[in-house]
Amino acid sequence: MYGPTSEIHDAITRTKNSFEQTISGLKNILTYRKEDQSVEIRTVISKLSYKYLDQILSLIKIHFSSVDRVILIFIEHEGQAVKNSKSVNLSYSKVRPYLDKIYPFLNSFKELRLYHFPLCTVDLKFWPLVWRTLPDKEVIFISSCNQCKYKKYCLGIHKDYLNKVKGKEFKPIKDDLIIEETGDFYHPIIKVSKK
Repeated sequence: MYGPTSEIHDAITRTKNSFEQTISGLKNILTYRKEDQSVEIRTVISKLSYKYLDQILSLIKIHFSSVDRVILIFIEHEGQAVKNSKSVNLSYSKVRPYLDKIYPFLNSFKELRLYHFPLCTVDLKFWPLVWRTLPDKEVIFISSCNQCKYKKYCLGIHKDYLNKVKGKEFKPIKDDLIIEETGDFYHPIIKVSKK
């Protein structure tokens, strides 16, 4: 799901009627899925879609609330994103205020996940949603990450992103926090609160 309307979704996919096809396909999948099948909806966050995250989640909540998982994925700088970098690539700092708009949806789905987000790029309230989903060979920690008290829970920074933005956006977190761990490397934090 790339956008909340056919105009936005089709512009991103560059395929006419792809929004209608996606909506129709999701309805069919949810109607005919078997008990042991899970369904997730993924949205890639790019320069073309980040302002509409709350609208996308609203659409999913209204029409597809029975999905098992909704995943918001920060764009990777590879493939078509490289060819169209001026149109699609953006910074974490641009996305951050729009993530605040999705906060009301946190309890609207069985599960909501954030992929490809270093911890310092999102507010504490989103830490339990952050998953590690990139292979080690694709991520890096910059020197200031060594000062962060929560580096062991963090995904790190995608190497290609760092090549474009440098390290100014990433600040070590030094606050004393209470972390409730999951025991799962890929989803390390279940709850976080201030001391």
